[in-house]
Amino acid sequence: MIRKRWNYLDFKTVPEAARGNGRIPWCEIDENGVLYFTQSNEVTELRMLRASDMTFLGTVPLDRTLYKVQGGELLNGRMILVTNEGKREKNIYAVDLATGHVEVLFVRCTGKLDAEGEGIAVYPAADGSVLHILDAGKCGVRIGSFALKS
Repeated sequence: MIRKRWNYLDFKTVPEAARGNGRIPWCEIDENGVLYFTQSNEVTELRMLRASDMTFLGTVPLDRTLYKVQGGELLNGRMILVTNEGKREKNIYAVDLATGHVEVLFVRCTGKLDAEGEGIAVYPAADGSVLHILDAGKCGVRIGSFALKS
């Protein structure tokens, strides 16, 4: 196996005024260099920074409050958010970036009461799955893969 060295290039600080409650569990950067993030709990907006210099660009106010947001990924112009709200059933939300409208994309069952929804990746795999969601807890760590219904 060939190991490549990674060179440290830069470290940028998220401006205090942009942080909200200070806990930022995830971020996503789009093709235009806009960094999106939320605070973790009582999420009422997506926040945006210019990734190159951390300039605060504004917010996308949400039309409902979300709780325990653990990850976000862009898919077809919408921000897909994974949460750790609820017990066994966890909502996956889609946020329209233009309007802030939030809809439940689907509900997934973790199968174990102690499993927490932790992160999300968008990757179109050969089996047709597109969303890959990480759950972790005493039950172990697993990744659920989800395909769009036809």
